[in-house]
Amino acid sequence: MKISFIDNHDSFASTIAAYFRLAGADVVHLKSSCSLETAVKDAPDLILLGPGPNAPRGAGNYMALLDKYREEFPFFGICLGFQAMMEYFGQPVERLEDVVHGAAIKINHNESEIFEGISPDAEFARYNSLGVYKVPDCFEITATQDGKKGNGIVMAARHKIFPIEGVQFHPESILSSYEDAGMRLVRNVVRIYSPQS
Repeated sequence: MKISFIDNHDSFASTIAAYFRLAGADVVHLKSSCSLETAVKDAPDLILLGPGPNAPRGAGNYMALLDKYREEFPFFGICLGFQAMMEYFGQPVERLEDVVHGAAIKINHNESEIFEGISPDAEFARYNSLGVYKVPDCFEITATQDGKKGNGIVMAARHKIFPIEGVQFHPESILSSYEDAGMRLVRNVVRIYSPQS
């Protein structure tokens, strides 16, 4: 499986690439300033939009990649990459009441697809002040953070038609390693989007 990993200058980028390589993917690591043509020149099986600073419209080529290739290539987003998907399809991100930078939080997930084999009590790392409480009509929510200040923050969602989905949390963080949850999720993504699947 070939992944074109678009990195918006994030400190977790090398770890994300390593996780996907450990899961069996061939990862080409590019910056969000690369041309759209460079991002897809190797005909990737998946375009991975990574985390990073700024809001989606300040994330280099993320929105332009979705605009040009959303019907041609599968996309998976992590944190900022997920937010870019939400905003591109019509749900603006907003500053959350529950700002978290570096904490393991329990999420409620649907136990299917990317969450297959992951405990309902799994915890994942949050590093975000922006997010969404609802998704565009063309998406379905697959995980949320509820309770306390969480108030239904969307933690994962997928498009109802196109192979486009993402997670708000960081599966590659050490804070997502309890019961190997983060690596399980990455392996599921690689399995689901591999050509033989």
